Amino acid sequence: MKEIDTQDVEAFVDGAGVSDSTNAKNVTILRAVWNSWNKHNAKQRVEGDPFAFAVSDSKAAAKTSAKIRRPMIPSEFEYFCASIANEPDPEVQMIGKIMAYCGAPTIEAAKLQRSDVKLDAAVPYIVFRSTQDSITGKDRLDRAVPIVGALLDDFRGYVRNHFNKGEGSGFEMQRLFPNLCYGTHSASKRSKVLKSHVKNLRPRDPKLLGPYSLRHTFKDRAPKAGVRTDIAEYLYDHKLKQSSAIHRDYGTKMPASDTLDLMRRIDEISDWGFIEEYDE
Repeated sequence: MKEIDTQDVEAFVDGAGVSDSTNAKNVTILRAVWNSWNKHNAKQRVEGDPFAFAVSDSKAAAKTSAKIRRPMIPSEFEYFCASIANEPDPEVQMIGKIMAYCGAPTIEAAKLQRSDVKLDAAVPYIVFRSTQDSITGKDRLDRAVPIVGALLDDFRGYVRNHFNKGEGSGFEMQRLFPNLCYGTHSASKRSKVLKSHVKNLRPRDPKLLGPYSLRHTFKDRAPKAGVRTDIAEYLYDHKLKQSSAIHRDYGTKMPASDTLDLMRRIDEISDWGFIEEYDE
């Protein structure tokens, strides 16, 4: 470790052949290992921080080179919904349907527990929790999202045919998607399979299109359905002053009955947003 200097780290970054954002993640992890060694091995502590400049430069470069994600246009959303309905893996299929339904991030859908889905309530709903067993790394809102339309039948069918209560106790028994909820392998598989159901029908558009675009799509569909911005942000968990205010006003969560009709209207929307045209 004493032989590693700033130039060595910069050479590693230059030769990695990966994106700026990946470089930033990699050197941040290596820096954390370095700092952990120094913290727990005081007698063999290595002075200096050869990763400091590389971390700073990589993060700055990542911000500059980052591409903006875009929402799906109606035909792309229709393609995704039809494609995911034919996905042979029932866990991936349900995760994709939840994402398309309410704009939930992949990990929020994947980490759901059986107790988070209230199928027998007067108004069936999903509870997305901000703190329980959370590995999202982001400060999100607790929220209750009513389940309407085809998703309700899909959930009931999934629980009836595919949910097997795990052995043991606690969270492991309750995981709705036990094969895809946690771990690097699970995240990689989720991402790969979900991406296979996304079709870019606007190849000339420079913005990125992927499974996360479902979140941006919900953001576009909600105002088209006449849903107030603050309530829409609460439903798809975009934590801003306005959506946080709704959370505070109710003290716990907005009752699912209060947003039932709004989710019905959003679910029925088939056209939304401004679609920029490109000349040939």
